[in-house]
Amino acid sequence: MTGLSSISAIPKILAALRGAAPRGQRRLRVLGAEGGFLGLLLARAAIDHEASGPLVYVARDEASARSVAADVGFFRGLSARESAAPDGPILVVPENETSPYGDAATDPRVLAQRLGALYRLQSEREGWGASPPELIVISLRSLLRQVIPREAFAGLCRRWERGGLMELEEAARDLSRAGYQRVDVVEDPGTFAIRGGVVDVYSALGRFPARIELFGDEIERIRLFDPDSQRSLREVESVEIHPVRETVATIDGPMRPAILGLADAIEVPSSKTRQVLDNLA
Repeated sequence: MTGLSSISAIPKILAALRGAAPRGQRRLRVLGAEGGFLGLLLARAAIDHEASGPLVYVARDEASARSVAADVGFFRGLSARESAAPDGPILVVPENETSPYGDAATDPRVLAQRLGALYRLQSEREGWGASPPELIVISLRSLLRQVIPREAFAGLCRRWERGGLMELEEAARDLSRAGYQRVDVVEDPGTFAIRGGVVDVYSALGRFPARIELFGDEIERIRLFDPDSQRSLREVESVEIHPVRETVATIDGPMRPAILGLADAIEVPSSKTRQVLDNLA
């Protein structure tokens, strides 16, 4: 198809998509949908499909998913940063490129972004505060990878609101169980810090970390801040927390003795065992 005939075909394609859903049709083949035309088609289809819930596009790989998301953002009038924003209308579910049985460690920022995306996908069903996306773009590999069970995932999520209560030791324990690493200065997703009555935490639901200021056990103020300059940006009413690791503890009790015993039983080198324990610390 030429460019003009491709664009003129979009209304017919959208009408076919609308007609397929009530009939329970699982597949509709659109030939020639690639490049910029695919981005334009998905941008129009996402708006057309909005009342029925998010539209899902499965890309062949991660690079294709990112490219398609950027094209859709262009036709939606979004900047490159807005197209990739974790809380924007286009949600890219990133791949975890490493095997859970391999030695290579996954970039913790990628894991945090992936699990932040899962939080948004589950938010409406659970009654959480995150807004659902209009379009979900996911690679085939990312789609096929198993995730934390829904009930276990939900049990590790938290929502803290201005005027609510927060007990520091309990908050630190909840964040650690959800996979957050305690640091001196919060600069990366998946980290938190506690200084006196101030809790800094960086989930992957937004572009900025949050600073929670306490008066006793009451949350007096929540502000977003720039992770580079550490300067406050604006106040918000609440902050949502989700797991940032795919392997999280879902039971109470010390894990170190159990890990050491299992590692000895299957003869895992002590250096690798220490690495596992350090990651859980």
